[in-house]
Amino acid sequence: MKKINELSEKEILDLTTEDVELMIKLKKAEEGIKLLPKPKEPTYFDIKAPDVVVYSCTLFGDNLVFEDIEELNKVINVIKNTASKYKLEYNWNKLGSDFKYATKELKQPYNGEWHTMTSSQVYSVELYNEIVDLAAQNKKLKEQYEKELKEYEAAIKDAKWIEDEINEKVLEVKEKFWKLESYCRKFKYDYMPLSNENETVAMNFMDKAYSLTDEQKEYILANYSSI
Repeated sequence: MKKINELSEKEILDLTTEDVELMIKLKKAEEGIKLLPKPKEPTYFDIKAPDVVVYSCTLFGDNLVFEDIEELNKVINVIKNTASKYKLEYNWNKLGSDFKYATKELKQPYNGEWHTMTSSQVYSVELYNEIVDLAAQNKKLKEQYEKELKEYEAAIKDAKWIEDEINEKVLEVKEKFWKLESYCRKFKYDYMPLSNENETVAMNFMDKAYSLTDEQKEYILANYSSI
């Protein structure tokens, strides 16, 4: 199969969509770019939603959570009212973590006040055990799909210059002849009647309006009558 730069304009005009796709594939193969189909996202197993709401505070993080927000409040109040509570800190830049000091301030600047409460939905042990295998399979399916999609997108990116080179050349030629065909119609239906069917006069009129090239004039005169 000829390469795009080896084809005449007439041959380019005659190319079908399938011809262009085949030409792009051939060029990809020559350049060592993988020919990959776009991966289809798999159908995942339905996973039940979490069935438990738990409450936590900044001080405990995920290490200690409560199903009963009132009980969490009681724990926070006990800590608030404990006179001997301290937090250990250190200055990493000056002494590192070897020299710790105790502070009454329990504030955690990156997470807000230590007693800030949040809620979240999680699984009970029973439901977790029910869905864990299906969720694990979903995870594997998703990871494989994302791996294939990443590889596909990399191949598309690597081949973009090939598709651009071929498609732009095809479009350039088609646009050239669309323009020539429109000139032919204009010549036949506008300028020929004005000139009493005199080609020379009609061409002079049209040339003044559109500054035609010699190639365009030749094409118009050779093809307008068949429009």
